[in-house]
Amino acid sequence: MARHWAKAPIERSQIVLFSPTLEDAISDDHPVRLLDEILRQQDWSAWVTPCADHRGRSPIHPRTLAAILLYGLMRRIRSSRMLEYMCGHNVDFMWLAEGHRPDHTTLSGFRKESGKTLKGLFRQIGRLAMAMGLVRLVEVAFDGTRVKANASRYHTWTAAKVEAALKELDALFDRMMTEADQADAKRRKVCFPGSR
Repeated sequence: MARHWAKAPIERSQIVLFSPTLEDAISDDHPVRLLDEILRQQDWSAWVTPCADHRGRSPIHPRTLAAILLYGLMRRIRSSRMLEYMCGHNVDFMWLAEGHRPDHTTLSGFRKESGKTLKGLFRQIGRLAMAMGLVRLVEVAFDGTRVKANASRYHTWTAAKVEAALKELDALFDRMMTEADQADAKRRKVCFPGSR
């Protein structure tokens, strides 16, 4: 008895008249779009240092590198090498990076050099998420922690509660950065056993 398998919708060697774009590959309600929109509203002037005698390849904008790192944290990806891989193979990372493929050294170096500024950006996103009622963006997406809902008027957010939540975000960010450093160090020892 002959079996009839489904044909591939698009053959690998088939030429298409209108090729799909990265924009078409990401749905309108995908979380990566919200993160990108939030980051585009930030002031990046403190991050950008103009180079008068720049040589070689143009640098990647800090917004793009910060977006990759923060989205990686949302997806529980701590390793710079894994982020490098994702930027070349995962559509949502490719969309966010706008086609850039930073290597692990660039991502790790940016994370280490911009740690304080990244932490401030992380706080801004957390504050914005709380103001928009999207606390889940921070609590669930970044950590997997779930918080019990309570609609009582006695349990509304106060300034003290917001500050406490922001302190928790700071601690969470510090822990994630430590995990990222450990993941990179562990990977380096596997690849290069004699290195420190």
